[in-house]
Amino acid sequence: MISIREIADRHFGTYKIKGNELIPILCPFCGGGDHKDKETFSINLNTGQYLCHRGSCRQSGNKISLCRHYGYPINDKISSVFRKEYKKPQIKYIKPKTEIEKYFESRKISKSTLDYAGVGEHNGNIVFHFYDTENNLVFNKFKLPREPKIIDGKKEAKSWREAGGKPILYLMNKCVFELPLTITEGEIDALTLIECGIKNVVSLPSGTNDFTWIDLCWDWIDNFQKIIIWTDNDESGAGQECAKKIVEKLGDWRCLIVKSKYKDANEMLQKTDKDTVLKTWESAEEIKNKNIISLADVQYDDYSRNAIKSGFSGLDKLTGGWRFGEVSIWTGETGSGKSTFINQALLNLVNENQKCCIYSGELPKAFFKFITLIQASGERNLKKEFNYLKNEEVYRPKFEVVKKINEWIADKMFLADFDGKLPTPSDLFKTFLYAYKRYDCKIFVIDNLMKIKFPNINENAERSDFGGELMAFAQKYNVIIWLVAHPRKTENGKINVMDIKGTSDLPNMCNNLFCVSRVNEKQKEKFLNAENYIEILKDRFGGVKNKIVLYDFNINDRRFNELNNSDLILYNWQESEEKQIIENEKILEEIPF
Repeated sequence: MISIREIADRHFGTYKIKGNELIPILCPFCGGGDHKDKETFSINLNTGQYLCHRGSCRQSGNKISLCRHYGYPINDKISSVFRKEYKKPQIKYIKPKTEIEKYFESRKISKSTLDYAGVGEHNGNIVFHFYDTENNLVFNKFKLPREPKIIDGKKEAKSWREAGGKPILYLMNKCVFELPLTITEGEIDALTLIECGIKNVVSLPSGTNDFTWIDLCWDWIDNFQKIIIWTDNDESGAGQECAKKIVEKLGDWRCLIVKSKYKDANEMLQKTDKDTVLKTWESAEEIKNKNIISLADVQYDDYSRNAIKSGFSGLDKLTGGWRFGEVSIWTGETGSGKSTFINQALLNLVNENQKCCIYSGELPKAFFKFITLIQASGERNLKKEFNYLKNEEVYRPKFEVVKKINEWIADKMFLADFDGKLPTPSDLFKTFLYAYKRYDCKIFVIDNLMKIKFPNINENAERSDFGGELMAFAQKYNVIIWLVAHPRKTENGKINVMDIKGTSDLPNMCNNLFCVSRVNEKQKEKFLNAENYIEILKDRFGGVKNKIVLYDFNINDRRFNELNNSDLILYNWQESEEKQIIENEKILEEIPF
């Protein structure tokens, strides 16, 4: 029988051992990608479970799948976890005696809860019966109904298990997928939560250091979108360390941690009441990703700086609107209005209850917030102030409007913030995946390509790989990705599909390519005195090419409006009464007198 270390010696190259984990320098499946990301792959020496954490790889499996991958024969002895024959427990269910019921009563756990969980008794000891999802008894665990004694100089075991059983999660046969799953460290804590009305709960079979249950129960666990972890708050820290490992294995995007000053859930119940336990459970904290912040929480500064354009309806007529699973590149000369156009397009999507995550590498987050407030406000909701440096009046968002807009975007607009540092592609994908999993973001913006750190010498090759990874991410998660990329300098000022700066492969990979431009003096008559235009250089879905949409631009609220289109932009944060007033004013303006 070949071992994991033998497989690693033959196929993994250089690796290191950390605890029970074998970690190659490079993933044996993806090789770390073109960036040669290191130590993204790990395999458990005990269970054979493996995973690559690179977003475009994510190869996972067990020793059996690994042997199949390398062509090694599979037999009944290949894995102690996946091929082990477990014994059926011999201890049958016996209703607990009065002494055991009194023990649980002292811990504020009622007889009805014991009956619900099927708690049994054997030779005066508590028996916890572990049933699989088909209600087959597969594991028995025993516990003293009292404090352990010192016998012949040795302390009694507090708990033990029947040999040969299959150590799955306790009470998993009682749980449903529609509710969040709660994982506790011990059976009594699980019974405590049931006593408090939380019945979708399981507990670990073998303490804090044995994670065999994850492999045995993985297909079942993977059905839960939300998992609450309540381990012991003991002095040794074993419970908290166990919680961290569970999060690593089950995914931080769906895990929440219960924090309490009490040792465990049962101690809290004994010293307080059921409502306190319930409220503590309800206050479980999500695992925060430091790179994700709500745009509503950003404190904005007022930068007196012009920004340009954003429009949307004209493109819909030509392209049929945005499509999920696609990557679009936005290009245009410096100052052409790429970022402004995209930001208004995002606000339009937010108005349709879409959620977005933006990496703005050029704009400070405070200025990005300021521009967002200006655009979302509209000129009607801005106030004039005289700027003595510019010697002219400038516009600011009204205080009461800022509050309404913050409420509107609070759970819909998020920034990928790297604290002034340039992120690597790996940083971006990890952050975007978190935003997708945790906040259900479906729109992602990268502004811009030159604000990403490609650590290796051949940056063009890395950017090409990055484009492929963007396409893979968009298709895998069915999301929209917009990438801003500057063009090279052209002789005649006309930008085409091959003028994207960084790599010529990006235009070939993307689904759509849009160019944002200002109308110069020579073009004024041809473009009907418009101020800006969007040119569709590529539209893979509809085949549209070299078509343009003309726009006017209001410098006060930094909004773009399709040329000769008088429709007002009204966002959902505005009160219905205000919307009606604006509509009435528009009607009056159109009545000839």
